[in-house]
Amino acid sequence: MTLVLDVTPTNIIERISSKVRRTWRDVQRNNLRKKIVSLPPSPVPKDSQAFSLHMLLCRRDLEMGICAAKSFILASGQPYVFTFHDDGSLIPSDKALLFFHFPQCIVIDYDDSLKKAKDYFGEQSEIYKMRLKGVMMLKLIDIKLFSDKKKAILIDSDILFFDYPKEIFTAVNDPSSPNCFNRDIETAYMTDQVILERICGQSLPERINAGLSVLNTDSINFELLEKWLCDIRDQQIPIIIHRIEQSLIAMLSVCSVYKTVCLPVAYDVSFFKDVHASICKHYVGRIRHGFEMEGLKYVLTERNFVQNWVTFIQDQGK
Repeated sequence: MTLVLDVTPTNIIERISSKVRRTWRDVQRNNLRKKIVSLPPSPVPKDSQAFSLHMLLCRRDLEMGICAAKSFILASGQPYVFTFHDDGSLIPSDKALLFFHFPQCIVIDYDDSLKKAKDYFGEQSEIYKMRLKGVMMLKLIDIKLFSDKKKAILIDSDILFFDYPKEIFTAVNDPSSPNCFNRDIETAYMTDQVILERICGQSLPERINAGLSVLNTDSINFELLEKWLCDIRDQQIPIIIHRIEQSLIAMLSVCSVYKTVCLPVAYDVSFFKDVHASICKHYVGRIRHGFEMEGLKYVLTERNFVQNWVTFIQDQGK
């Protein structure tokens, strides 16, 4: 078969124009992030924190994560201690930037977490092996390994907050509250839902998204995890690796003593949701560029983020 390339002048012009537009958009996105990153650091938290607050970060998304964390703090009305999980790509200057912007934050170095997981589970455990294969497993395993809190909030680095997340704080401050998740666009488990239900022996809810969640950390049962991962290995079940932690969290949740619920519609993952009517927006997949082009534009212009951040710092200093 002969491959024929379209090298007509029109096609070449369209490709060049598209590249120019993407380059220009990337410049704009970078400039919008810099407006948040250039702001002063978060105030030091005054009170002890009854829950842990987690974000997995890679070097590519470092500035995005800083913007996301600052938006959560400003929307919440008080500073919190974040635990940032290095996916293995952060360099020392990245970690220094996190310590600068979030005093008293915890940055878990990937090599340190790997050693702790190796010592805890052993190299031959399926949990350890799967942790090596899928970096998203850090969002699940390391919450339990590195926190002694009974409650945990998980926030992905591509979520922006616009208003006070009342339901999140209601859930995280109630010891008996269920595990809460934002609702996905569609159900997205690592393999067929029926197979996962057979493995865990429970029905799984539709459209669970673990990118924004409030967990009872007792739900993270390592014995169950090991058993399920062995079943997946032994049955040679093909999985979508980047969905693994979301699937396992859902399975653990329904097998725990806690109920599993979705947060209200204002927290839903959606390509088309209006930021004006949303508590937050999760800029997944094809709308990832909207984190800056829509979300940051909105908070910087219509929500006056810069002045509100400065006022917030002043008020916290009183």
